[in-house]
Amino acid sequence: MDTVTKKGRQGGNVLIDRLRRYLPEDWDILAVILFLTLALRIYFALAFNVRILAGYSDDFLSASSLSMPVGSGALGYPLFLKVIMTLSGGRLAAVFVLQAIIDSAAVMMLYFAVALVFSKRAALTAAVLAAVYPGYLLNTISVTPAGMIIFLATGLIAIGAAADHEKIRPVTGSVLTAVTVAAGILTEPSFVFLVPGLFIVSRRKIVFILVLAGFLLPWTVRNSIAERTLVPLYRTEVWRVNLDIYKSGQMAGYWRPVWKLYENARLLTSRGWAVGPDGAATAAERNSTYTAAYSYIVVMALGVVGLVKRYRSRHRSMSQPFIIYYLLLVLLTIFEARYRTALEPLLILYAGALVGESFRRRRGVRISPEVPDDPHQQEG
Repeated sequence: MDTVTKKGRQGGNVLIDRLRRYLPEDWDILAVILFLTLALRIYFALAFNVRILAGYSDDFLSASSLSMPVGSGALGYPLFLKVIMTLSGGRLAAVFVLQAIIDSAAVMMLYFAVALVFSKRAALTAAVLAAVYPGYLLNTISVTPAGMIIFLATGLIAIGAAADHEKIRPVTGSVLTAVTVAAGILTEPSFVFLVPGLFIVSRRKIVFILVLAGFLLPWTVRNSIAERTLVPLYRTEVWRVNLDIYKSGQMAGYWRPVWKLYENARLLTSRGWAVGPDGAATAAERNSTYTAAYSYIVVMALGVVGLVKRYRSRHRSMSQPFIIYYLLLVLLTIFEARYRTALEPLLILYAGALVGESFRRRRGVRISPEVPDDPHQQEG
């Protein structure tokens, strides 16, 4: 009897030891953050009458009930809406609940990316920021692809972080990156400006191009057949490439490109209203709109400072594609406030790194972001 009990206890200990191998050391704090993230988003999803008017669009609902757009729009989010609305019997709350789950998954991916690149304290800080960030909360109850854009952009960051620290094979990283950015392009056309940066940092460039082409060519062929002319993925009006700002025949107009570039850059560092609350908006709707706008300024400021102070060469695959993405948008397009959505995960990541690592410094903890804590290395 004692032998059986002893074996049972040993088996239980082995099971617990195995679980500990797969769970992070701070799994209890992470579980609290996950619960907080889900609870806040599910609450907002069920109380969807309080919404941000600037992000609420009936166009996506109408697009989801019709045939898929040809060349003039992305099919990803309308298709997502169509499937969920069909399965739920036309309940918009089901869309919001699923978006809450997707957004929570993005917060967890951000945590693991920051923990891999910086420290667990910085990761917890970034996760808390993302969990309570009003922009993310309001994405849950907005009929726009913003939540999916955040999820896909965070996925690219996590893949880049894993590649930078050799946690995945180069071929696997290139395949995952190509699939994720292809899904992003089919959800938000401006994701096409991430491709040059992702190609530069890719360790298997041919694999990246082949997988990306394999996902996007069918959509190009479908659009070209439907319109009976070559449609290269989308019409250029979708991402609004504009090179006219560099053309000027008058001496007084030579400053026009500089002024236009300034206006584009200003949208990253300000509220950058695309649409404001109208006169019919309720007080709650106005408050949610303003809260999202001004909280973005805080995250943007901390994120930019953190990027400048905490960026390292080993962050290349994670950060560089988004920096190039922003520069290409500013230089080549009519920049819109919605283009900032894909940049928010990176800003929150570096904001968390700045706050978390600064707190460690003040407490006198030695920081080595490039080399993880390893007692065996210290012994050597």
